[in-house]
Amino acid sequence: MEGWLISLINPSCKLQFVKGSGPVGAFMVAGALFLFPASLVAGQGPSTAFSRSLYPAADHALRILSPANPEPVGGVGDIGIVSAAGGLALLSIAINEAPPLDCAPCDRNDVPGFERWVTGTSRDGISDASTLLLGAFGGLSLLDLYLRDDGTGLSHAVASLESASLAYAITLNFKEIVGRRRPFTFSEDAFDLDGFRASEATKSFPSGHSTIAFAMGVSYLKSMGGQASTLAKVVTVASMVGVGVARVASRYHFPSDVLVGAALGSASAWLVHEIKF
Repeated sequence: MEGWLISLINPSCKLQFVKGSGPVGAFMVAGALFLFPASLVAGQGPSTAFSRSLYPAADHALRILSPANPEPVGGVGDIGIVSAAGGLALLSIAINEAPPLDCAPCDRNDVPGFERWVTGTSRDGISDASTLLLGAFGGLSLLDLYLRDDGTGLSHAVASLESASLAYAITLNFKEIVGRRRPFTFSEDAFDLDGFRASEATKSFPSGHSTIAFAMGVSYLKSMGGQASTLAKVVTVASMVGVGVARVASRYHFPSDVLVGAALGSASAWLVHEIKF
């Protein structure tokens, strides 16, 4: 049986680029690409007039969203964070090393003993539920941040999106480099993989859903601070943990995938807030 680190990294697999980072990942990368011009448009400095001429749609949208926001979005911190997220997302494409699935089904003995219980047939309904939970939580947290009554709502909402974008961009690189098989590849599911599931079969580590959930959740808690009600804090923590538990229950991720994703998301939120606030 391979050691824990060896079975995690799977170095013997042939390297091959597998397209598709999932709908959630596509949304976050698209968000990062929009935030770059939007940040420039809303900011102050020599690049503002140029960016307004290039991105009239973003300019118009921001004028509607925050016509009287006293704290402009688009400072050096915003530009740096979004540039880093975009650059890391592109780097994950350049790395090009996610291995194809080379077993059907794979040997359960390759999984560390403490995580072997997770292997089995996928539960797609639970996986879909985790995506819906993430979307609902993310949307509501952004709305609550934007509706802050101190005039800084847009800045804090953007910080949440930046935290998630930066964290997920880092996650994309880990997925390409590590190439860990998902729990369902150790079951009969491995015989019938096509489309999205086939392209994502060796991108288990770390969990993208958990990364985004914790990035947005920690960012929300840091932004709201004492303004958040007890109910809001409980819902936030329950949503973050719920997404992670659902990813394991769906057999799309091992517990270690979720834990590392949670750490990446939390660290990204902390870093973004240190830079912006």
